Amino acid sequence: MVAILEKIEHNTDFHQIVDFLEASHIRYALTVRPTVYVSHIRQFWSTTRVETRDGETKILAKVNDKQRTVYESSIRRHLKLNDEEDAGQDRENIAKTSAMPHEASPRVTSLGGGEGSMQQKLQELMDICTSLQRQHLLMEERVQSQDLEITQLKTRVKTLEDNDKRREGFD
Repeated sequence: MVAILEKIEHNTDFHQIVDFLEASHIRYALTVRPTVYVSHIRQFWSTTRVETRDGETKILAKVNDKQRTVYESSIRRHLKLNDEEDAGQDRENIAKTSAMPHEASPRVTSLGGGEGSMQQKLQELMDICTSLQRQHLLMEERVQSQDLEITQLKTRVKTLEDNDKRREGFD
């Protein structure tokens, strides 16, 4: 749901993440160029700050002259992550659900800086979004191809019916 950047009633937990992605330059990387390049990640982190106050970690980013804040706790809550063990389990579940074939995306293991696990989680989210976006685009291409084939078949049927009517007129 997040990968195609839509807000619907069934994904209300992700609306804050969708808002953040739609308002940032990450949207370009996810929709126009599904491959996430190191330069996009560096650009994102150059426009953000990670703060920890009272044990709460948050990402502060200025996107299109609007201040955006994403809290680690909200990401954990929306992704249903209770602790690192659960995070590993969730990653396994996500990997199982994305069994559709897709191109391998370049993975960035180091984002530079001391932001730690928040950067890793954001990178994992971006990797998942990239994978899902590729799958979505592949499905769109298949649907368009099938629509074209259906249109061609309808045209062929119409031509055959017209030819059949003309033959009946001569009899």
